[in-house]
Amino acid sequence: MIAARDTGTRINGAPLLEVEVVVFAEGRPPCPTPVRGPVGLAQLGLVASGSEIPVRVSPSDPMVAVFGW
Repeated sequence: MIAARDTGTRINGAPLLEVEVVVFAEGRPPCPTPVRGPVGLAQLGLVASGSEIPVRVSPSDPMVAVFGW
């Protein structure tokens, strides 16, 4: 993970974050990818610069990703 920004929006109490990650997918070069979505309070501590977080990436477009938790 490169960086995260709180959008100020809450969804069912969970903050909506914009996170910049680098996706390492098999057979592809590393790809900086934006991920935007709610992050539950249990996962919030995992969101820190330099950490690894699970994301699901579209097989056809590595720029499309969602949090994998």
